[in-house]
Amino acid sequence: MMTFRFRLLKERKMRPALVVGLQDITRYLKLSSTASNYAALYAVGTKSFKVRKWLLKTTLGYGFEFGEVRTLEDYRGFFGGIELAHEKLPNTSFMLEHDSYHPIAGVSHLFFKRFHVMVGLWDLNKLTWGLNYRHPL
Repeated sequence: MMTFRFRLLKERKMRPALVVGLQDITRYLKLSSTASNYAALYAVGTKSFKVRKWLLKTTLGYGFEFGEVRTLEDYRGFFGGIELAHEKLPNTSFMLEHDSYHPIAGVSHLFFKRFHVMVGLWDLNKLTWGLNYRHPL
């Protein structure tokens, strides 16, 4: 699955970062005939706060359908979360999120500034995980 994110506004002291994203772009371009369970278009704002030796990131966004591609309910509507990291482990964070319908709790780590691994509990009772390779353009 290929995902693109475009930062429209960089985070400032009094302003959150604003990003629009397109998840599973091959479905929108009609290059894939597989189910569109992961296709989504979204806008999200993120604001970070430094509290002593902790970094707290807050996120609020909205996911919606676009064109003929239908998305899974989990990716439609409002979503948000918080992420907490300590300065001694800056690449590791604990998170509590809510997709459009379910809570998710977990831990994530960034390896070698490129590989993002997340392990958590979806709906607080089902194991979920993710592995992403990040390459900024």
